[in-house]
Amino acid sequence: MKILITHRYYWPDTPPFAAILRQMALGFSEMGHEVSVFSSKPSYRERATIDGIEDGRVAVRRIGTFPEKQSGALLRGLNALLYSLAAFVFVFRSRADVVLASTFPPVLAGVAVSLAAKLSGAHFVYHMMDVHPEVSENSGGIMGKSPVAALFRWLDNGTLRRAAKIVVLSEDMADTLRARGIGPLDIEVINNFELGEGTLQAPVPPTEPSAKPPHFIFAGNMGRFQQVPLLVEGLAAAFEARPEARLTLLGDGVVVPELKARYANHPQIEFLPFCPFEEAQKIIVAARVGLVSLAPGIFRTSNPSKVLTYTGQGLAILALVEPQSSLSRDINSSGIGRATRAMSVEAVAEAALALIDSPPSAATIAAWHAENGSRSAALAKWRHLLGALG
Repeated sequence: MKILITHRYYWPDTPPFAAILRQMALGFSEMGHEVSVFSSKPSYRERATIDGIEDGRVAVRRIGTFPEKQSGALLRGLNALLYSLAAFVFVFRSRADVVLASTFPPVLAGVAVSLAAKLSGAHFVYHMMDVHPEVSENSGGIMGKSPVAALFRWLDNGTLRRAAKIVVLSEDMADTLRARGIGPLDIEVINNFELGEGTLQAPVPPTEPSAKPPHFIFAGNMGRFQQVPLLVEGLAAAFEARPEARLTLLGDGVVVPELKARYANHPQIEFLPFCPFEEAQKIIVAARVGLVSLAPGIFRTSNPSKVLTYTGQGLAILALVEPQSSLSRDINSSGIGRATRAMSVEAVAEAALALIDSPPSAATIAAWHAENGSRSAALAKWRHLLGALG
């Protein structure tokens, strides 16, 4: 079967999903499919080989876009439009059997690719990393403001109706789509998998969390969605009783200046800049607890895949997320960590102290990860989905 994957970013570009998508493409090839990718040229770092055949088994076609580093919303919007138009043309000409599109650029990519797939007779799979415009409604983004939100929801509803399969990362996201009330939708929940799997030179041997110092780490973007200031405030409160504990904030984002202004001189908190995963993995694996946090309501429209990266490196999880979320229930019921009982400083401190005193075992984390966060587990679900289409 000929499978075409489309996404604005693809390895060696630096967004996390770009690396995950590469492993998906290689996995589909390992299943015996003819796989190709349509993307744009890397925006953040250059690579010698970016056109033609990459990895020997996946044909990658890229288009050029305007540099986006430190650019404004207008230029990013222009890139989104150019990419979506180019994707429409490429998909229409591709003669693929199955075409995948994700939710970036939001809404536009899905509209363009689903229309081209319908016109060319291909099955369209909508691979939703986020649910737009609902995610913008929760975060206060421009896409979530009326009447823009109504227009984008109408466009996205058309994409959902054209999809042969809709893939989301959590049951909460699936419930959000069903709540639109647009009729039956063929939705499957397939989470992403560990970011580093398939890219590291050697597996990391498991280490009992209790054998590590009480070291917490937040790795990734620190934006408005993540509610990192509340998370850090709770940890700082817990650290008052645990002078041996420490926190590493690894990455960048809009709230970093705010955090540095308050905690730059804190003896138990360090800030490290963004770095490629190959370097970040060495920092992550040395920690005991990986941190995840979401702003109120975001669990209904997004799912933090960094949980899988953490558990793949043997870390327990501390999650600041609403108790009614499927993420909270899963973390608490599986025993891989603690999800806070409330969205408060006190609840974060309580969970942090519990993980310092009673961390989960390496065996518990490894077993959960093998079932929920491994590349093989995710690809088994994708194999079943593609078989239903073939």
